[in-house]
Amino acid sequence: MTILYLIRHGETGGNFEGRFQGITDNPLNESGIRQAQMLGEAFSLTKIDLLYTSPLIRARQTAEIIAQMHGLEKLKPIVEPGLTELDGGLLEGRKFSDLAVEYPEVIEAMHTQPSQLCCPQGESMKQVSDRIVETIDRLVEHNRGKVIAAVSHGIIISSYIHFASGKPFEEMTNGMVANASVSKFLFNDDLIVCMEYADDRRHMDEGSYLSTTGFEDNPCPNPDPYAPEQYE
Repeated sequence: MTILYLIRHGETGGNFEGRFQGITDNPLNESGIRQAQMLGEAFSLTKIDLLYTSPLIRARQTAEIIAQMHGLEKLKPIVEPGLTELDGGLLEGRKFSDLAVEYPEVIEAMHTQPSQLCCPQGESMKQVSDRIVETIDRLVEHNRGKVIAAVSHGIIISSYIHFASGKPFEEMTNGMVANASVSKFLFNDDLIVCMEYADDRRHMDEGSYLSTTGFEDNPCPNPDPYAPEQYE
């Protein structure tokens, strides 16, 4: 069995201000740094064989803090371009409140029919979904039987959660995982994915984005899902 933890980066100023970040390269803010530290604490005793990260600075900072607190030199984050957030094109860096006025059809699709989302001069949700599925398939194929952690982004992770649910792409909802949340996936020998839980944020007690939409009813294992003993 191969295990994958998909981790959303900690909070940034763009998150706090309600901006569409996409590939805008914002660093973590103070709350985001603390969230990454809480992630590091949560994973400090967990077996992790490889740690991947999106190339964007907010993901790399999160991964680096996790690695530092894990205490293993070999856990140096590996940059994986396929984990990059959706390219928002003309939406980049803009406040959602302003985008709702200037691009009402795009924002409406984002909220009500995300499978139809296509960012002007940027990526579509279909492109993002295909990209993250291909990326994870490749990472799991190359690391069979290992425990993988990957730091990525909200739209990327939420789209993969939908894929792992087995529902048609067209039925995607507007669920969004929280900053510094963890979603766990299991892969059998045939690399068939099973989602164990999504959007777990029990380790987190700081930040402006502690509540989320779309995954509230997803069960989380109890006790601590990051406990290493169940995999040894």
